[in-house]
Amino acid sequence: MSIEDEVKLDVDLHFVAPQIALGDGIEAIEISPEVRTVTVYFDTGALELAKEKVALRFRYRIAHLPPSMPADDLVSPASDQIGVWALKSKGEVVVSDGVSTTAREEVEVTATFGKVPAELVGAYGRISELKSRLEVIAAMDARRSVRKIISGTKAVVEIDDDVVTILRGATAGETFREIEFELLDPGFSRLRARLVEAFRAAGADYSKAGSKLERALTL
Repeated sequence: MSIEDEVKLDVDLHFVAPQIALGDGIEAIEISPEVRTVTVYFDTGALELAKEKVALRFRYRIAHLPPSMPADDLVSPASDQIGVWALKSKGEVVVSDGVSTTAREEVEVTATFGKVPAELVGAYGRISELKSRLEVIAAMDARRSVRKIISGTKAVVEIDDDVVTILRGATAGETFREIEFELLDPGFSRLRARLVEAFRAAGADYSKAGSKLERALTL
């Protein structure tokens, strides 16, 4: 398992992100093209995985789709659709260098949609016990823009700007925007904190939901 350490901020759909200046530990900013993905979450009808603070999801990229593509077609891709399965713990919110961050364990495996990978079953045996009752409990369509903060020759902080529409869940139809600051190198937590505070000064605030899944399931 790896550890994902990130700060989540809620912003208005029309939020204008502050400019990030080079210098003071920032050598460059690597900008990637926008990517569109669909994420499908699985659990039992009684949300047994969620009660154990575990999330199971499948995420795949999509390219050109007609605007009228039914949500059900996005939520149920072909069984041979390649994507990334992930198993995540809920994690705990802690204060690090003055900002609230969440560290969670995760396992990711690239595989097809048709079957939960054995690596995830091996990492959390309850999936095997529950697999006959797993169903789609939430799904979302997201457009993500990524910026990586480079210090020296390596990326140390990743800033993910997500515009998300909930396709399945209690809040289906809601569109929201969230910005995540993932710490890629533990030695640069102060730099990340500085970036987070600049975004908060521009009008961003800490996410009210612990995760996108929680947001999809909670009215």
